[in-house]
Amino acid sequence: MALEPLLSEKSLAEYLDVSVSKLRRDREKNRGIRYQKIGNLVRYPITAIKEYQAENTVNFSSNKIWE
Repeated sequence: MALEPLLSEKSLAEYLDVSVSKLRRDREKNRGIRYQKIGNLVRYPITAIKEYQAENTVNFSSNKIWE
């Protein structure tokens, strides 16, 4: 069984262009991207990142902007 790739909180923060403290606040408030604890380390599964991005993608019709 292949292990799923994981990102550190620093790598994810860089990828999303947010601060590490923002990711930590989200975890404290039980929101944001699912994560795994490995000892004292926090890791984010790639699939969880993709799911979060898909769930939080805003789709809109260009016609509604002008209504």
